Amino acid sequence: ATAKVLLNPTELRSSLFLDGVRADGVKNIVQNELAILGSRALADSVAERLRQKKYLVKGRPELIPSILPSKDAMPGDTVATPDLVSGRVSGAVEFDPVRDSDIITITARSKNAREAQLLANTFAEEYRDRNIYMSRAKSRSFREFLEGQALDKRKSLEETESSLQDYMENQGIVSLDD
Repeated sequence: ATAKVLLNPTELRSSLFLDGVRADGVKNIVQNELAILGSRALADSVAERLRQKKYLVKGRPELIPSILPSKDAMPGDTVATPDLVSGRVSGAVEFDPVRDSDIITITARSKNAREAQLLANTFAEEYRDRNIYMSRAKSRSFREFLEGQALDKRKSLEETESSLQDYMENQGIVSLDD
C-alpha cells in the first residue's frame, strides 16, 4: 500500500528560517524529510500508535500482525514490545521522492493488505503530526523571542524617557503636554 505526502518547500524553508535558500537547497530539504520519515523516532511513534490501536479494523478482534508478540514472549503478553514493533514497521516501509516534485511516497509491504494500508497511513499521519508539533514549537519559540525583544526595547525606552525627564528638570526646561 502507498501513501503520499506533499512537501511545501516554501513553508519548510520559512519554518526553518532559510528564506534565501537556492533551488538545490530544496533537494536537501527533501533529503532531510526522507531522513525524518526513516528515523527511529518516527518509527517509535508509529509503533506506539499501532500498539494503542491494536486491531486492524475497529470493532473486530483481528490484531495488527506487526504488534503480535514474539514466540519467546512472556505468557500473557498480548502485544509485542515497543522496540520489536518499531523494528518490524521500520522494515516494512520505504520512502521515495517522486521525481521532479515535492512529493514523497510511503510504501508499506505486508502479507496482510489491511496492515499495509494501516502502516502507510499511520506513517503519513505521524509525519504530519510531527510537522504540526514542530511548526507550533518554532512559532512559540519565535513569539517568545519577539516578546523578549519588545520587553528589552520597552525597558530601554523607559530608561531614555527617565533620563530625558531628569535632564529637563535639572536644566529647568518646561515641556509641553503630550
